[in-house]
Amino acid sequence: MPKHDFGAFLRCCDKEPQNVIILRQPEEDGRSIFRLPTKNRIIQFIGNGGLEQLSFVNTEEWRNNFDKSYPLYVDAYEFRTLSILGYIALIRNERLGTWIVKSFHRSKNDPSLVIGGLLGNRQN
Repeated sequence: MPKHDFGAFLRCCDKEPQNVIILRQPEEDGRSIFRLPTKNRIIQFIGNGGLEQLSFVNTEEWRNNFDKSYPLYVDAYEFRTLSILGYIALIRNERLGTWIVKSFHRSKNDPSLVIGGLLGNRQN
């Protein structure tokens, strides 16, 4: 069961995008994988329902949290958009009133990664 309300995250993306933080790697992956060139476009994409067939994966305590006295939790989901099976992981910081997108990339379970890997092996 997720720690955070994903619907609240979607509403924040739609109505309060200034309270959504996209970390560097998710921004780069958004640009290269999903063709979303900026942080704002990623937030708009999410807020406008771009994450289809959302499926909860897991919740973990964030290992890179610098303040161990205030634990933060990461909720991870898989989703589909176009022909891509994607993965998003997010953190809610109640103290700051912000959402942090920690990961936004192709899921390791995306069948196209397996096919691409097989084709890559055949060429060697």
